Amino acid sequence: RQVSRWVAELEAASLTDARRAVASFAAGLAEAPFPATATQHRVRALVNARARGEDPAAHPLVAGLPALRLGAAMVAARGSAALTEYDGDLSAMDFDPLGDRPASPTRLEAWVACPHAWFLQHVLGVEPVEQPDEQLQITPRDRGTLVHDALDLFHREVLAGHVPPPGPTGWGPEHEAALLDAFETEAAALAHLGLVGRRAFWHSERTRQRRELQDWMAHDSELLVQRGATVVASELRFGFTTPDGQEVPAATIDLGDGTALRFRGSIDRVDRCADGRLVVTDHKTGSDSHYRDITEVDPTAGGSRLQLVVYAAAARAVTDVGPDTPVLAEYSFLGRGGFKRIGVTMDASNQPAAQAAVAGIVHGIRSRLFVALPEKAQYQLSWVRCPWCDPDGLGTAERWQEFERKQADPRVAALLGLDVDEPDATDAADAPPVAPAEGPR
Repeated sequence: RQVSRWVAELEAASLTDARRAVASFAAGLAEAPFPATATQHRVRALVNARARGEDPAAHPLVAGLPALRLGAAMVAARGSAALTEYDGDLSAMDFDPLGDRPASPTRLEAWVACPHAWFLQHVLGVEPVEQPDEQLQITPRDRGTLVHDALDLFHREVLAGHVPPPGPTGWGPEHEAALLDAFETEAAALAHLGLVGRRAFWHSERTRQRRELQDWMAHDSELLVQRGATVVASELRFGFTTPDGQEVPAATIDLGDGTALRFRGSIDRVDRCADGRLVVTDHKTGSDSHYRDITEVDPTAGGSRLQLVVYAAAARAVTDVGPDTPVLAEYSFLGRGGFKRIGVTMDASNQPAAQAAVAGIVHGIRSRLFVALPEKAQYQLSWVRCPWCDPDGLGTAERWQEFERKQADPRVAALLGLDVDEPDATDAADAPPVAPAEGPR
């Protein structure tokens, strides 16, 4: 019995021997007696030249076509052990990547994570393409923005006198109700923009986030009572020009060479303790795992975390304390971070270490050597740590091999003297490389 009625006709016409198997498109093209297009002809000529042991880059076809000539140069450069202009060496160009505007601390942190991604994002302005129609749940970034905005709205209500300040026992039921009202206001605005995901997922996430804010208030209340602290500012901006034209002082960090770097940003909250100390707080909705290396001796964790250092300097610049006044700067983690606080007291003892870390980063950026620091190739599902090193989401195996080759360049080895923090999928909410240039923390 024939598998198809057409087979009998093929056999009758003796056409079955006309069928020929081709191993692949490339193999068929290399053996084609007459390519169908000029492009296929060029590809066949280059493939056959390589098979004969010739260098395809020296082929006359390559020399005659600018696109092929540049492509061949790029492949050769990226395959070498030296950092070239095709890998991020822009040292021959005369420009200051930092520009003349005040920088944000997270912008410098992003360079430590990956200089190549920093260049693409902060110099060229390349951003990942988002697919909001595929969003099933609220993203870590939007969830962090929601919590920050809710806390800011609540604290501003307290500062404006619409909600009473905390009493001798801290926050009370009235404050909890005001905080949840602030959350609902901001959540409704986010839902109106379609940024909370599908309704079924958002219902459980909204309930979880409300409970997390209630737990945060209980922990924060204990701390306020313990320190005798009062909230004196929320989202305290520095390094900006107000709508009415007033200049808000920037935070400055001395670089040790007679120059200083100006910073701009916004401090989530500023408290004043009973003993007169200032406490600056930066709220985090992600994990604390990549902040545990912060110590009094190394307040920047090897240059990877600059917010506390900059915020302490900003608090001195925009408040009535002296320039040398010690300031307690803390990260305050919510649910995923177990409501922990990680912080340092910035004073004369650790200021030199902070200045050295910032100076090292600035020197690295101004060297204009933007080497890629991809993560080592490994199995992953859908989460992409760095969309600039892995734009198609297919992994970083090839980029990692390139990175290993480039380490032979002494300039790359010197550049990588900084400690580099490599975030993972568990801390996507606070991972710098995927954060926007000057966006929310």
